[in-house]
Amino acid sequence: MNKSSLLVLSCACLLSVAERSAPAAEAAPPYVADPEPDRPTLHVQPPALTPPASKPAARVRAPAGSVNGITFIDVMTASGFDIGGGDYGNEPALTFNPTNPNQIVLTSFSGSNWGASGNSSLFYSGDGGATWTYSIALPPPPGTSSNINCPCDQNMDWGRDGLLYGTFLHYTTGVGIQSVYSAHATTPTSPASWVYRTVAGAAQRTNRDAYIDVDQPWLASGPLPGDDSMTNVCVAYDNFDANFLLSEVRNADSPAQIPLNFTRDVPANVDGRKSNDGTNPGTRIAVGPTGLIFNVFERYGASFAGGVKQLTYLVTVSIDGGQTWSITNSDHISGAKIIAANVFTFQGNGSKVGGVNALLGGITAITVDPSTGTAWIVYGTRAATGSVDRLWLVPVTVTYGAGNNALLNVGTAQPITSPTINAYLPAVAALPNGEVGVLYLTWSGTQFTYEFLQTIDGGATVAKLTTLATFTSPFASGGATNQRIFGDYLQLKSAGCEFFGTYPARGDGLNSVNSIDPYFMRAPASAGCALPTPQSLIPPAVCAGGPDSDVIVTGSDFQQGTTGRVNGALRTTTYDAPVDVRVRVKAGDIVSPGSVSIDVIGPTPGGILSGGLPLIIESPAGSTGSSLRVEKSGTDVALNWTAPPGAGFYRVKRCTASGPCTPVTVNVPSTNSYSEATLNDGSDYWYLVVSANSCGETP
Repeated sequence: MNKSSLLVLSCACLLSVAERSAPAAEAAPPYVADPEPDRPTLHVQPPALTPPASKPAARVRAPAGSVNGITFIDVMTASGFDIGGGDYGNEPALTFNPTNPNQIVLTSFSGSNWGASGNSSLFYSGDGGATWTYSIALPPPPGTSSNINCPCDQNMDWGRDGLLYGTFLHYTTGVGIQSVYSAHATTPTSPASWVYRTVAGAAQRTNRDAYIDVDQPWLASGPLPGDDSMTNVCVAYDNFDANFLLSEVRNADSPAQIPLNFTRDVPANVDGRKSNDGTNPGTRIAVGPTGLIFNVFERYGASFAGGVKQLTYLVTVSIDGGQTWSITNSDHISGAKIIAANVFTFQGNGSKVGGVNALLGGITAITVDPSTGTAWIVYGTRAATGSVDRLWLVPVTVTYGAGNNALLNVGTAQPITSPTINAYLPAVAALPNGEVGVLYLTWSGTQFTYEFLQTIDGGATVAKLTTLATFTSPFASGGATNQRIFGDYLQLKSAGCEFFGTYPARGDGLNSVNSIDPYFMRAPASAGCALPTPQSLIPPAVCAGGPDSDVIVTGSDFQQGTTGRVNGALRTTTYDAPVDVRVRVKAGDIVSPGSVSIDVIGPTPGGILSGGLPLIIESPAGSTGSSLRVEKSGTDVALNWTAPPGAGFYRVKRCTASGPCTPVTVNVPSTNSYSEATLNDGSDYWYLVVSANSCGETP
């Protein structure tokens, strides 16, 4: 990495405070401790908070700020809370609506009442993250019960179809089985909007078999391979044995079904459960623009003093929507491709960063470049057992061999963090201009820092490096080996030509400076970035009642994976060139005269909606009938007729009238008149004027 290219701007997470009276401290509800120490992965939420009736006027401290062109906001404070001594930012994740990127849902361990059969919480913004609302809106899976406050892991993704998808880890102490459930919603803040698929009144498990201890579900959605009008929802999760000594990686898929129906549940590794010694496979997935699903995970090797482990990082891919996971050039017993073999890293149960956050799978991240389909993976290693942990960025591409079998090609890894400071909890996203962003946590030995790195050349140089927050822990190291004040993950996503991210840090309120709150950040591209822009349709009109047909959308900056919509419904789309795509219009779209809107969504992941263009739906044009009038003046013949309804243009046809003749088209006027010089003065001519549109000709 070319260090001379670094641009570092620092900003304290706590902003300046104007003169005012401090609001009364808000007491944090009692925290429910993780109930079973022998289940190191289990992590529960505090009770849900009571949403404030209004945001107190006395709280004049601005919960938002900007640095280096990047905006950030304390989501808890922006929602009207200023609570000391609470941890509500744990494991934050976010998603946005591709059809309206101003709609954002952010989740963290911000409070749940599932243990009392109530709802869990989420944060919602309808204005791109400028303001936030705390909503107790997420109902527990029907037909289940719990005596603790799950979701004990959660992750969401808003699909290109306008539906919000979520996956949740659920557990009842004493029962001994952790399960994953998934649902969709049209209105995230409405409990009635959340729908689980039920069988005999009970929610369908996403993990279709009754595995004993599943963990860390991670959800991604995208097109089905071969048909981008369909949405595939994939949930990856870890599958442990009862003693948490062995684990495997599994993936469940719901291909184009609402409510979600996980008909596929298969392992991503072919060698079953393997030893983990207190580590977590750290399973993460990402869906690319053509529907390929990438899965990155780790395999335990050995343990060393001080919480250091030896690991191998691996990646695999499914090219058939999650039905199978295999590559022909695997170089590991798992059936996957090695990213980095036998490397050292500080993680696992008891490996607590800063003494307060155990790393249970929080060291890998993956995304896909929406323009090229290249997967970008971030992983952590240290050069020796006693050195610091650094983050590395590596590209992975897919090629195809005989029989259309997939091969994974691992590129050159680049170190993207300092060789003198520890870095953990990475999240990664890519923009359509090829720019990659990485959000991560560092630990200096005395304080934590969140940094956001932007690179346009795969990490060889850094275009922009921004410090978002620097702080010390508000909580002391506890006796629990799995203590986690930040959790196992944070999240970063691309949204058109911007990055949206979330991270947990000290709160920005007068009292929440002694708490961990979830933050939202929004960062523009550091280099030029363009989105698909429709300009015109060919043809501009079609006939009502016509068959399925292709309409060419012309414009600029189209990429493989750009998907068209007709009146908001995804349609099969063929990429031709950066200047046009073909959208399949169905017969059912054009039953009646009028118009439909055709727009496009950029490629997965991170594609957003473009502006729409009207496709006119026409009835057959009316006849010119007996309105045709012919006048002759000198050597010219002039024709005039009444414009009939629905006529888009006309065809003037002519033949010599000395006997039976077949008229041929001599002109295609767009107005209801036509004139021409008489070719042979004194001869007779026969004229026919027909009206026409996309339905054809009407004589």
